[in-house]
Amino acid sequence: MPEPMESDDRSAQAPLRKLARSGEILPMAAAALARRAGAAGLSAAQLMATHLVPAAAAFMLFWTAHYWLGLIAAAAAILVCAAAGVMHGPQSRRPMWSETAALAVALGWWWSWAHGLTAYGQPLAPVYGIMVLWAAIGGTIADRAIALLFARRFKGVVLDQWRPFDRRFSAVAASTTVNLGLLAAGLLVERPAAGLVLVGWWAMATALVHAVRLAQAGDQAARGAPVRPWSGQ
Repeated sequence: MPEPMESDDRSAQAPLRKLARSGEILPMAAAALARRAGAAGLSAAQLMATHLVPAAAAFMLFWTAHYWLGLIAAAAAILVCAAAGVMHGPQSRRPMWSETAALAVALGWWWSWAHGLTAYGQPLAPVYGIMVLWAAIGGTIADRAIALLFARRFKGVVLDQWRPFDRRFSAVAASTTVNLGLLAAGLLVERPAAGLVLVGWWAMATALVHAVRLAQAGDQAARGAPVRPWSGQ
């Protein structure tokens, strides 16, 4: 009995070692946390609900301009959310409520970050601030809608996995993780307002790129060529 269990354990750790070699720290940590949560008897839904605790803490910390502490809480929330995603399985099979909750959390963070700028001493002009916030929120929603439309139109194919360009672009596209990195970059130079402006611009740019890719995939399908995930061949 001990030998098969040891073999199973080595098999379970193989994906983690592969992720570690590739430098994908977040997926590696999320996979490890998912394993621990599973061993503790937690379901993906329970883990997703748990992530709301640090997410709410990040919202309140951003709201009161405690930005660095908020970023730490947000990182914890992202890790738990990613672990829940690992337990759910492939992105195309994740429940809609899970994706909606993650989106709502991110949008709440951009709003609370904008609100905290006044307490920080760098408030944006009212009209400009609304424009920036709506660029961040609108760009994020538009991008998620395009990804959902792509998956539904092309039978579960995930946009980020279509072609090599899409896989490379997904590493820098305006995801919650990347946007938090932009906010942190602005905070490093004591310009949290500039970080939010970057989030707004990059969210819109990402949505535009993905809209073009959706149109290109549609054109390919219209010419009779199936849209499939890139196999590397």
